[in-house]
Amino acid sequence: MAKMACRCGYIFSFQTGVEDYEQYLISWKNLFGAAEALNKGPLNGDDFFSRYVEDGLDVHPCPQCGRIWVEAEVDSGEFESYIKEDKPAPEDKTGS
Repeated sequence: MAKMACRCGYIFSFQTGVEDYEQYLISWKNLFGAAEALNKGPLNGDDFFSRYVEDGLDVHPCPQCGRIWVEAEVDSGEFESYIKEDKPAPEDKTGS
């Protein structure tokens, strides 16, 4: 069973392939291509995945700390983490 640890200590466990934190990132071009193919007629699941999501990236938001883990390259199995930056304090626009 594959596992991955987040920097906060949370352990992702990839047992079922349908965990809430298992997501997929595809381009708008591929998404629109899939929608167009569906409008033209039947499209089975195998065709959908092989034609429209083959170059997507696995994405795993951490439910504990909010980091987003994104696959570095298609099918690499290596992940890079991203974390939300704190918003800077609003600038004083009154001139005082």
